[in-house]
Amino acid sequence: MILNDKVNEKLFKSLAELLIEKPYEKIKVIDICKNANIPRSTFYYHFNDKNELLQFGIKKISGEITTEVMEIEADNFPDYADQLKNISLNYLKEYEDVYSALAKNDKEIVSLKIICNMIKEDIKEKIHNEYTDNGSDISIDFTIEFIIGGYENLARYWFKNNDRYSLDDVKNTLLVSKPFLVRIIKENLKEKNEKNSN
Repeated sequence: MILNDKVNEKLFKSLAELLIEKPYEKIKVIDICKNANIPRSTFYYHFNDKNELLQFGIKKISGEITTEVMEIEADNFPDYADQLKNISLNYLKEYEDVYSALAKNDKEIVSLKIICNMIKEDIKEKIHNEYTDNGSDISIDFTIEFIIGGYENLARYWFKNNDRYSLDDVKNTLLVSKPFLVRIIKENLKEKNEKNSN
């Protein structure tokens, strides 16, 4: 099984390298195999086509960040947000070439959506546990949907325009948005408490 994993990873790395050079549609299985120095028969033993290889790679990437996010230990939401920001920035940097190539070729970045949904649910749980005392609060859920959607769009935009903007630009945007997120949540809760007390 370890050998299979190494072959799969080598093939995906080869695909990722080729995505930097040319559009996904122009990459052939033979190109991936030549770049990885792996016979085509070995490729077809592991995958039916390049789409299946791409799906493998996206699942691998999604699984890595999901594990990291789920292992965050923080005493409060602002600390959690700091750790999440650092994990997200490392993720963007590590997979910049793959996602940029896909985004610039208008490919659906499925793993980005999966990761954002997972992070969104984790954030909802943490906020509800820390800031509310009775389960779901619709205004907080809407706020989180809005903010995570913004983060997802920011990442997608940066992947498409990383030749114009640096990762530091993304980092600065995230730094500015953290206090905004915490303030919005607290204002929503304050408003809810005022309505409940009347």
